[in-house]
Amino acid sequence: MDTRRIGMWLLAAAAALGAAAPAARAELTDDDIQAAIDRGVAWLWTQQRPNGWFSDKGWFGFGENVAEDKRTPGAHETMAMLGLTFAGVSIGDPRMLKGFDAMLDFELRDVYTIAPRVMVISRLLKKLDRERRERAWEILKKDVKWLQEAQNGVGAWGYDYEARLHDTYGWDFSNTQMAVLGLSEAEMAGVEIDPKVMLKVQTLYLDRQRDDGGWNYGMRPGFQDKDHPDGAREGSYGSMTAAAVATLFITRDFLYRGIGCPCKSQQSDKLPRDLKRIDDAIDRGVDWLAKHFDVKINPLGSRFHWKLYWLYSCERVGLAAGLKYFGTHDWYREGAAEVVGSQQPSGSWENLVWQTSYALCFLAKGRAPILANKLKFKGQWHNHPRDLYNLAHYVGGQKEQLINWQIINPQVPVAEWHDSPILYISAESIPEFTDEELQNLRRFTDTGGTILFEASCGNRTIANWWKTTCEKLWPEWELKLLDRDHPMWTADAQIKRPPAMFGLSDGMRTFVFFSAIDISCPWNTMAVAKQRDVFDLGTNLYVYSTDHRPLRSRLAGSRPSPRKDYAEASLSAGPKATLTLARLKHGGDWYVGRHYKAPALLAQALGSGEGGAAAVDPLAAAVTQTVIETGAASSALKLTVIEEMEAKDLKPDAVQVAYLAGRQGLMMAEADVQSLRAYLAAGGFLLAEAVMGEPKFDAEFRPLAAALGLQVRPLDKEHPLLTGAMSGAVGYKVTQVRYRYALRADRIGKLQPELFGLYSGDTMVGVYSPFDLMYSQTGYDAWMCRGYEDQDALAILTNILLLVSSR
Repeated sequence: MDTRRIGMWLLAAAAALGAAAPAARAELTDDDIQAAIDRGVAWLWTQQRPNGWFSDKGWFGFGENVAEDKRTPGAHETMAMLGLTFAGVSIGDPRMLKGFDAMLDFELRDVYTIAPRVMVISRLLKKLDRERRERAWEILKKDVKWLQEAQNGVGAWGYDYEARLHDTYGWDFSNTQMAVLGLSEAEMAGVEIDPKVMLKVQTLYLDRQRDDGGWNYGMRPGFQDKDHPDGAREGSYGSMTAAAVATLFITRDFLYRGIGCPCKSQQSDKLPRDLKRIDDAIDRGVDWLAKHFDVKINPLGSRFHWKLYWLYSCERVGLAAGLKYFGTHDWYREGAAEVVGSQQPSGSWENLVWQTSYALCFLAKGRAPILANKLKFKGQWHNHPRDLYNLAHYVGGQKEQLINWQIINPQVPVAEWHDSPILYISAESIPEFTDEELQNLRRFTDTGGTILFEASCGNRTIANWWKTTCEKLWPEWELKLLDRDHPMWTADAQIKRPPAMFGLSDGMRTFVFFSAIDISCPWNTMAVAKQRDVFDLGTNLYVYSTDHRPLRSRLAGSRPSPRKDYAEASLSAGPKATLTLARLKHGGDWYVGRHYKAPALLAQALGSGEGGAAAVDPLAAAVTQTVIETGAASSALKLTVIEEMEAKDLKPDAVQVAYLAGRQGLMMAEADVQSLRAYLAAGGFLLAEAVMGEPKFDAEFRPLAAALGLQVRPLDKEHPLLTGAMSGAVGYKVTQVRYRYALRADRIGKLQPELFGLYSGDTMVGVYSPFDLMYSQTGYDAWMCRGYEDQDALAILTNILLLVSSR
């Protein structure tokens, strides 16, 4: 694909984003999509017969009295299994096994049954027991042989095997794209495909592209006349154009695998001359889709609407190209809204097996999470064009789930960058970023994102530019070579020969990874056997950056839906509903994590956002959203945040909560200890926490508490802070909470949060948490953060503030 054309599509999407996206977000949620998938799967199971079939007769035909040679055996069965497979139904389900075995038993003789069976077997092969796997493998090879032999002289397929005998009629692009799709899946499963088959079909699609950039059905029987001897009198229309573009992506990947590699003299290999014609055809096809995109109908289709088939074809293009938008259309969001909205109460679509299966394929495949966004910029950003596509496929295989990739423009809001936790930048020329676009890189990391930057082909000029850029954008931290014991090398897979990798760490997480050597060529060429460590690097990066949290689905918000007990809680503040919180300076790393502006985000979640110098960036607020939609924001609390303050400046009438935090050290001069002690004696309140749940801070805080004359007492489950039943205020019930990954094993059976009251005599003057609260409530991830899940952390912090309001 022409990288300039990709830029035009992304710019068009960016221009329309502000007006279109918010309304769409309010209409559809990922929960809606999952519910629709579940209902569709449930309906398909109602269609399964005791013998495993999904029809009474085991064949499809138009009309009741269909001649035997006009019947399509296994039509319902193969399509049902295709939909169930992509919907993620486990092959361990007895119904799935029954359907799979029944599908294998059919003697199929049509492209539209053989190709889906090839796809199902290819997807499930590794998950089968040995006996089934051996049988399925033989049938897979037989089906692939049939498909290759059924291609006719011009490179096309018709509905049956006899179509191979005819070059001037009896074939069409519908069967052709389905055959190619099946062969592509088989090749990924390890079946050898004849390159001549792919070359012939690619030439056919290039030769038959219409002047407007689209494709039609092709050679319909009976469509020949004196004005159209080739039988192609239909104009271009949606499903055939989308399927054609998707097919060209398949043939391009097959015939030009690893283009741009290997590197030579710090530059990518030159592209084949004939590739330009293919890329131009793809670009013209995508332009057609952008111009005519419509989720209500199959655009310009003259005989059948086939809306779900059309949307399924669009999904194939979007995922192959890494595009979120066709023009200004968010194809998945808009398409999913239409598909979910048209589902029948029974759970089916149009009460038909194949339509329901197409709907399930669209919803499930398009919904799959995005491993990383690849940043498009002015310059050489895409010299290894299948790097991220192949890496996503590899990681998905390792995790046994569908995983996608995406291209983004630096001009879209940073909230859009967070479609994935990782931003991937591969540069072979110095990127032409505007100042605002550069600042967006900083905003992305300050809102929990992780950047992977590669100097493509080990280009030293690019490596030096990036080092300088890091110094400008993140001056607080130094780019350092990762140690051998960095968790990147062991987060998921054990990387035995780690490549040289640099990182920027803020004391909580490494948020920028930088490779001065080329790592994208192995991905681009799918060289797993020779360089598995480089592929495992991608898996480890995802696991590290999310702290084992599963990648979220495409339309899932950056936060999960509010839990019912929190969402339905009714809160009320005490008489001191306007509070000020100040971060207390000390001799240790009091500043750790300050750039995440967690206290300001807490204020925003409470519905105030009076941050003073720490006012939250609107982009950060857009990313984090509000965790507890009807709870915290309705508490009537108003919180102002002061980002730093000396202990000597604390005054209870001006600062109601002193926030004391750190990770690697806690040192206070005697004068500061006395100032803090006087502040508490005069009515102030201390909120102390070990950032990231760091044991070192915990060990140093307790002697300080003693120096302050405070007793540290564990809060039991009946304490008002946990029950929410406070004197003069009402908070959440937080007697049972959830923990982040690093604490789950240690806290099995310990649902009550571990909080300590700080007492001066019998008066509670503070709260101490040995586990992370403030950062955890942002929803951002950090490797091995010993804290609470975000909703619980926010609920606990809200209760602490409500308690202060009632004092």
